[in-house]
Amino acid sequence: MTAGALRVSVVVPTYNPGECLDRLVASLLRQSLPANEFEVIFVDDGSTDATPARLDALAAAHRHFHVLHAERSGWPSRPRNLGVAQASGEYVQFVDDDDWLADEALARLYGYAAENGADIAIGRMAGHGRSVPRELFRVNRPDATLADAPLMESLTCHKMFRRAFLSQHDLRFPEEGRKRLEDHHLVTRATTSPPLGSSRRDTSAACVRSSTSSTRTPSRVRCVTGCTSGGCASRWSAGCAAPGCATRLATGSTRW
Repeated sequence: MTAGALRVSVVVPTYNPGECLDRLVASLLRQSLPANEFEVIFVDDGSTDATPARLDALAAAHRHFHVLHAERSGWPSRPRNLGVAQASGEYVQFVDDDDWLADEALARLYGYAAENGADIAIGRMAGHGRSVPRELFRVNRPDATLADAPLMESLTCHKMFRRAFLSQHDLRFPEEGRKRLEDHHLVTRATTSPPLGSSRRDTSAACVRSSTSSTRTPSRVRCVTGCTSGGCASRWSAGCAAPGCATRLATGSTRW
């Protein structure tokens, strides 16, 4: 990463989140990753409550917070795509408006992704009112593939993606009508490409899933740890949850 470049862009689609947004904002402001190394991009999907004004106030108060106001699409796909188009970080972390992050989530997950040359970093999920994948995070997997890791257990988009990887393979959320499990479409495209990357048990780089929120060019060689050759396939990394879990994430909100 060059001097002055952003490490992570956090993309958050919002729609009438109400008080749910409070916990997320507080967690973003507590991140151990310096504020000049990450940005938060809220994309409001035509909220009819006080959310637009509140987001504008947050952006005015915090230089690394940004807001995009979009016409109502009724689904998180377009807001996420707009957020990625606006992002300038090396990695993009998708978060929903009723999720929250542990204090070291971005720093630890980015560090693990960079250490292993991962295109996709998965923080372990801990459930909050819903079940979450478990087998994927029983051991660290610095070079995971579909053949040796249950990557298909985790198809939600609440992961950290290398932005260049999203761009190179034109990975976008479907905007044609309301597709149920729209994030699964994008993640499945990534996971079913040739060899993937890495999974990690880190108690401070995890994702916790709630029950309230909404939400390529084939590789010529198997990508190894640290591989940067043009033929690399997608690489994955993942962290563990436990009591100090890092990211609180969710899908399936009826608000959308």
